[in-house]
Amino acid sequence: MTQHLVITAMGTDRPGICNKIVQLITQSGLNIVDSRIALLGEEFSLLMMVSGSSSELSRIETHLPAFGMEHGLITMMKRTKLKSGLNHTYIVEVFVESDDRPGLAEKITTFFAHRQIGIEALSAQTDRPSTTHANGENFHMTLSAKVNADYNLVQLQTEFAQLCSTLNVSGTLNFIKNSA
Repeated sequence: MTQHLVITAMGTDRPGICNKIVQLITQSGLNIVDSRIALLGEEFSLLMMVSGSSSELSRIETHLPAFGMEHGLITMMKRTKLKSGLNHTYIVEVFVESDDRPGLAEKITTFFAHRQIGIEALSAQTDRPSTTHANGENFHMTLSAKVNADYNLVQLQTEFAQLCSTLNVSGTLNFIKNSA
């Protein structure tokens, strides 16, 4: 029976570190189901879900801590199951841009949390001043979520536009019919 494990690894970024982790996963007989990599400052961060048999997962659970120490990585693992749930039929894509101010990310994520919309992916960056935003740093946020077909998309669009107006940010909310 196929089982699943979430792996997190973080350490100083250097060429080939991702490949070393993927090699360890492959040599353990596991399949990569989903993964994300991010560079934050000089740090490399990887989040990955793998699948395999119980013995294959046990093998990586045994080998990953020593591998992490050998390569200067902090590693964590947690067994999980594939997410089952409601039949989500729309992907919501959100883009926000503004002069950077503390609390913007929290206000935007609160908007979705209060509507019981779980965020599936989020990326936020603060850029240094440029010619377009000479007064300060520029904030960019993208996020995606899924909602059911019975969700009132027009109302969500209207409420999001009101939030953007209140926060004085430029924001768009797009819906994509999910065929999966």
